[in-house]
Amino acid sequence: MYDRGMMFDVAVSVRPNERLLISLSDTIRLRGRVVWSGDGRCGVAFDRPIRHGDVMAQLIAEQESEHYRPLRLTVSCPGQLLLGARWVKVDVTSLSRDGATIANAGLVNVGDRIDLALRDGLQRSGIIRWVRRGEAGVDLRPSFAVPELESVRHFGCRLSGRPQPTD
Repeated sequence: MYDRGMMFDVAVSVRPNERLLISLSDTIRLRGRVVWSGDGRCGVAFDRPIRHGDVMAQLIAEQESEHYRPLRLTVSCPGQLLLGARWVKVDVTSLSRDGATIANAGLVNVGDRIDLALRDGLQRSGIIRWVRRGEAGVDLRPSFAVPELESVRHFGCRLSGRPQPTD
């Protein structure tokens, strides 16, 4: 990372001049455009210069905080929950490596075991950890791999898997 840009590994395809929003934490987001890509890496020029030392110090302070939470992606994508033997449509509003927040969660209770289906073949089992104001937090296992969460492009596709969700 530099004041004017950064290089990083990517598992998704990016093209020169593509616009990116890079979320380093829940509070640190940088906008830029892809300058080059290849061999699983890309270089991004930031829209505005930053002070990379200050950004790194803020990231370290956040991670050392007593209230630190791993990065969550704010998304808006359709999902389905397997409750017993039937699939129920929900909206997924955030994802992290180990969890998700779902809306339209009026049919779940704390402790319920569910399966969450997102895109083609992307499913996880989980337990409802909290429910409030029409949303629920799900602890998912196994964890998502970083490349699965690398781009919100992954979400909102046709669903498949065990048993087949309804449309």
